[in-house]
Amino acid sequence: MAATHVQEEEHHPSASEYAKVATVLFTLTIFEVAVYYIEPLRVLDLLAPILLVLSAIKFCGIGGWYMHLKMDHKIFFTFFAAGVVLATTVILVLMALFGELLEPGKPIRSISTELTLLAASAKPQAEGAAQPAGLEPRIEAKEIGNVELGREFWVMKGCGGCHVAPNIPGGGQIGPNQQHFSERPTIAGGVLPNTPEAVQRWIKNPQAVKPGTLMPDLSVTDEQARHLTAFLYSLP
Repeated sequence: MAATHVQEEEHHPSASEYAKVATVLFTLTIFEVAVYYIEPLRVLDLLAPILLVLSAIKFCGIGGWYMHLKMDHKIFFTFFAAGVVLATTVILVLMALFGELLEPGKPIRSISTELTLLAASAKPQAEGAAQPAGLEPRIEAKEIGNVELGREFWVMKGCGGCHVAPNIPGGGQIGPNQQHFSERPTIAGGVLPNTPEAVQRWIKNPQAVKPGTLMPDLSVTDEQARHLTAFLYSLP
């Protein structure tokens, strides 16, 4: 009787059940990796929500099986469920505060990016009058996209880690200096002509254009690439 009682209290899943759970988690992980490479999901701004849902499913699955919440006292399940609800609420509130629910893809403003953008926006007007006539962009940047949004994406995506851009504080030396960008005949080391369409193609998928390039894939959407291109063409 005692042995039967202990066995009923423990309710440990069998080895085969653990194997089934591991298989499900492995399948979900493969799906998560595959989702990252589905371009239409990025364009529709569905990548983050889908990954969050898959992560929640995996988390609850681990909690429900490996922590034996299906077999243990209901109070443990209540605590677990309350934590999941609280975490979900906090995530949704933060996404709403930063605009990811109402305006997905919009640059996230933080203290560091705000200071950089303020410093960057204060210089163009002061230096615009002194710009030589020969350096006027041959293509109107405003016809390509929103220059200010492009400047924000430049900061948010960390482009300054490799490139120097006029009126943007700091900048790395790994990539080309982007001064007089619109005056260049080619981009990507001479692989593409310097046209707005080619620049957007290069920004979105540099490895497809030039395999082995040091230019990373930053998961840029079509809209973000358009605004970044406008920003580059606006540089003096």
